[in-house]
Amino acid sequence: MILAALGLALLLAILGDIMTGPADLALSDLLGELINPGSHGPINEAIVWQIRLPTAVMAALVGAALGLAGAEMQTVLNNALASPFTLGVGAAATLGASLVIILDVALPGLPPSYTIALMAFVFAALSILAIDAVASLYGASREVIVLFGIALVFVLNAVNALVQFVASPDALQQLVFWTMGSLSEASWERVAIIASVLVVCLPSPCGVPGR
Repeated sequence: MILAALGLALLLAILGDIMTGPADLALSDLLGELINPGSHGPINEAIVWQIRLPTAVMAALVGAALGLAGAEMQTVLNNALASPFTLGVGAAATLGASLVIILDVALPGLPPSYTIALMAFVFAALSILAIDAVASLYGASREVIVLFGIALVFVLNAVNALVQFVASPDALQQLVFWTMGSLSEASWERVAIIASVLVVCLPSPCGVPGR
């Protein structure tokens, strides 16, 4: 019942988000456009299928991914305060993105926005491996792991501040915008990428026993 209620609330939130904006859409027009794309004219079709629906779906997927990341951290460490941000994973991802933006790193055949996301993922994964290495090599307890993660946050934030200090004004503006996040460039291609990653990671918390 709880899952059904949450699913209904999510559906209503998405429909409400798509209906509101500079060009308001009636519920009947929206449902008609969703069932039969193009039935209410090319303008409504573009608004629903190219602008608002990808953005709304992306917001739901990103929220689910953040919730899943927090739940997995809390399950593994059996600590309600654990999260990707308190353990330094978020700061590591920011550092990876910062280096790409500041140093203007480019990978052959990969758009700049995907390069930033890839390096953010790589640095986040490295921070997780560092935490796992501390736990494995030194037999650290959950409390020590959390404290190590908090220390890692301070170190990475200091490095991020140093990188921002030497950045050009344009690069700094791009970095601040990336750090704050935006759904303005959501597309069906990016929705598919986020959904694929979420599907791959979704079973993992169910298979991790509480400790």
